[in-house]
Amino acid sequence: MLDQATVESALLKWMEEFVEVPHPGLGGWPPCPFARQARLSRNIDIRQGADPFADCMSIIDYDWSKEVVIFWYDYADPESFIDATNRANSVLLLKDIVALEDHPDTEEIIAGIKMNFGLCPIIVLQKNSKLNQAADQLKEKGYYHTWTQADVNKIVTWRR
Repeated sequence: MLDQATVESALLKWMEEFVEVPHPGLGGWPPCPFARQARLSRNIDIRQGADPFADCMSIIDYDWSKEVVIFWYDYADPESFIDATNRANSVLLLKDIVALEDHPDTEEIIAGIKMNFGLCPIIVLQKNSKLNQAADQLKEKGYYHTWTQADVNKIVTWRR
């Protein structure tokens, strides 16, 4: 059974050792060029979740005192987890919020690199307009040049 301290420590370690590290398969870019700043400024709200859909809906009135909210789950069936996140996005996107799911049983491969956290299912919530603005800046700098169009559609285009 996972606990808050274990998951929080593992998430921050994963960010520092993988998400923030430049990767040759990504043209020398880290998986998320903005993660380091968020981690170092402690701008991430990490919470244990209970119900993916209800947890996402609870963010509608969030004060955005932190730039990113991450819910983690001790376990969730992959299909119902993804379905709940998709249903939540149908509401959240209208409120300028996006929920990005990551489940260890559904690999996310970008440019041949496995991007998953791996320890447990997570949902990352952010303001969609800020995420899109960051994606636009990265596109101008060539960040997506090693990605397939299918990967860009799966990660970026769908939320616009």
